[in-house]
Amino acid sequence: MTPSVDLDVINSNVVLPDDLARDSARERQQHLTKPAGSLGVLEELSVWLCGVQGSCPPRPLDRVSVVVFAADHGVAQSGVSAYPPEVTAQMVRNFLAGGAAVNVLAQATGATVRVIDIGVDIDWADSDGGPVPDTVTAFKVRRGSDDLAVGPAMTRDEAEQAFVAGMTIADEEIDAGADLLIAGDMGIGNPTPAATLIAVLSATDVASASVGLSVLPKDAVTVVAEAATRNSVCCTSPRAIITRGLAATTEPSAPRSSTM
Repeated sequence: MTPSVDLDVINSNVVLPDDLARDSARERQQHLTKPAGSLGVLEELSVWLCGVQGSCPPRPLDRVSVVVFAADHGVAQSGVSAYPPEVTAQMVRNFLAGGAAVNVLAQATGATVRVIDIGVDIDWADSDGGPVPDTVTAFKVRRGSDDLAVGPAMTRDEAEQAFVAGMTIADEEIDAGADLLIAGDMGIGNPTPAATLIAVLSATDVASASVGLSVLPKDAVTVVAEAATRNSVCCTSPRAIITRGLAATTEPSAPRSSTM
């Protein structure tokens, strides 16, 4: 069983961005030979980078690491996406083959791409295309989540196991020399759990905008609203969500063999 996650302890160890460095970066922007704000978001990013590095101007980024976490969402069964769940596994193979957009962008900037199967609903050994490297599945928690439209997406232990996996992978990348980590996710139906989390944390109505759908399906709006209402009863913080909200407090259910 994964050790209990104490988010308060973790949070206390996180160093906040340096306000002085950020202020210096904003001041520096005012003295560059260019119209104010002409670089748009790049200016905001430069201020952010100075803050997290505690230095102005910022140090060059020598090793950028992109980590893509892939998992299937049970809520995809509820008609919230234009694509079938099987696309998640197909995209994992595409990432590994270097054929996805993230691979192209990473190659252009000299970044590395690491792919993690944290919860794809597939047995790679029995799938078309054969097994994937062990490094891809080393942190796998389970084969897909349950449907948050009808109940908790996972158990408390599974949620904490995934959280610890993320911290461990971040530590590995930093120990290997990464000076910037970019986390990405792949999972058909993923806008819906993301919208639900935002709705619970912000106590606002959030619509799940599904990729590939010009008109948001009524099912997606209903799922987000109902899941947010169900979870808002017990969840008032990120700690509560990871342990009691979208995750149940019961023992893990029996492994499923069928595709979601």
